[in-house]
Amino acid sequence: MGDTPITMSAIANSAGISRQTLYAVLNGERAEFGQVAQIRLSRVIQEITSHPDYQVSKMMRLDLSGTAPRIRFGV
Repeated sequence: MGDTPITMSAIANSAGISRQTLYAVLNGERAEFGQVAQIRLSRVIQEITSHPDYQVSKMMRLDLSGTAPRIRFGV
């Protein structure tokens, strides 16, 4: 608590993609986006989740188990 969570805009900027592209990729609408954007996004997400201070939220989490990262809500 008290830590500032990373924003979707910051994740998109780090991956070199727009925020709209980030949301589309995370919602499974990735067919029209290049593999390079997906690889950049995956690397940024892996960096974030591997950081020792990263904490999983029960409200929202990133699911990395599939072929592309997805946003999941709830437990």
